[in-house]
Amino acid sequence: MTTNTDTLDNNPLLQERGLPRFDLIRPEHVVPAVRHCLSDAERRLTEIENAASPTWDGLLAPLEELDQPFEQAWGPVGHLLG
Repeated sequence: MTTNTDTLDNNPLLQERGLPRFDLIRPEHVVPAVRHCLSDAERRLTEIENAASPTWDGLLAPLEELDQPFEQAWGPVGHLLG
């Protein structure tokens, strides 16, 4: 039986390093990857809000880091749509 974690672990849109594996990306990967990114961003945003300090490193840098998973997941999709 395949679990949601197995599906996310094998999702090429959620790889954290290297070039996208375009040969492995399938339409069914998009929705789970975006949902995972949104869920993770919401969790991380709550952590940032709870620990925020009015400095670049205390607030703005962590907020900028929230964007990276979306770039990794949606960048290849946008490229393939083009």
